[in-house]
Amino acid sequence: MAERLGLDQVVNALHAIRLDCLLEGALAAFDSDLIAPYEERQAWWWISKVASCRAGLGMVDWGSTWALMWSHIGEMMFTVSHFP
Repeated sequence: MAERLGLDQVVNALHAIRLDCLLEGALAAFDSDLIAPYEERQAWWWISKVASCRAGLGMVDWGSTWALMWSHIGEMMFTVSHFP
């Protein structure tokens, strides 16, 4: 709706919040033991993609720095992960 009204600043902020929630949920899945060993590689891929999108919004805030860090961690974990 904000996009249709031309409220670009609101759109970016809402998109950032959405991506933050997706990233938090993906990370919480590890803490809750919801990720099976054979799913870890795919979970790290998802984390790296969501975090990259969040960091790529061009916002200058703590969330971008946090997302950029998780983007790099996710890429490395995806690279070093292997199937059991």
